[in-house]
Amino acid sequence: MSLPAFYRGLAQLGRAGLVTGDALAQLHDAGTLKLPGLAEAVERGESLSAALAHHADKVPSEDVTLIEAGETTGELGACLERLARIHEHRSAMWANFRSKMRYPLLILHVAALCMPIALTTMKGWEPWTIGILATAWSLIGAVFVVRRTPEGRKRVRRFVDHLPLFGKAARHQRQSLFASVLAAGHDAGLTLDRAADVAGRAAHLERAVEAAPAVTAGTPLGAALAAKLALPPDLLARITTSEIAGELTPELERMATEEASAADRALERAVEYTTKGFYVALLLVVLFYALTILGRAYGV
Repeated sequence: MSLPAFYRGLAQLGRAGLVTGDALAQLHDAGTLKLPGLAEAVERGESLSAALAHHADKVPSEDVTLIEAGETTGELGACLERLARIHEHRSAMWANFRSKMRYPLLILHVAALCMPIALTTMKGWEPWTIGILATAWSLIGAVFVVRRTPEGRKRVRRFVDHLPLFGKAARHQRQSLFASVLAAGHDAGLTLDRAADVAGRAAHLERAVEAAPAVTAGTPLGAALAAKLALPPDLLARITTSEIAGELTPELERMATEEASAADRALERAVEYTTKGFYVALLLVVLFYALTILGRAYGV
């Protein structure tokens, strides 16, 4: 079914000390997540993290790193529970986005379907209208093609970051994910440099990944992130002070919650203004067509 359900089932097995081949086979049969060969790999003596690493198409590499840390520190159950919460939050964010964008996209599709009808009444304007439609659909198709490669997905993220409304929501969402994974890694026993690297990769914050070597060299996490401008100044200040006070994990958890709420609010505003924009654009198109038809009818 889903990674959160799978991780919760693993957490229960981990707390009970039952991460065995038979137990994993039963979890597989229960249908939480189909990972062929996982139970057999553990039965052969591989660790859970090593066995999961064979399924990179379904289990993210940062999850494998955190699970490995949980195995090393004896906190496997708690680590898996954290991962379940992180993936539940990520899924909820995407579900919220799809739900809020459903109505604006419906309006956009209705407008696109009405275009061919309008073309029959707009003699002389067909090239302009067809050109606009072709350009719009070409851009949408290009996005889907570009997203097939890692470099393409990076370019799409950069483009979204520069959008005036949705960019803010995307940045808050990634900062929330970064704080969540960083807290999970630190709590699981990863060194701060390794935790920052894993969290940066999970949240697609390249500058945070670039800051990890400085942390390895002895620079405090907050200072290393600040040197790379990896996060906004207010978040960097909170990380720096909590690191000095020895309260880094609780502060990161609060930061993750607050950034998730900020992402929700930004998304609400983005969808609200986008919907209004679609309405205005549709109204202008209808008004333009109406005036053109009336003008021709009266010979103006």
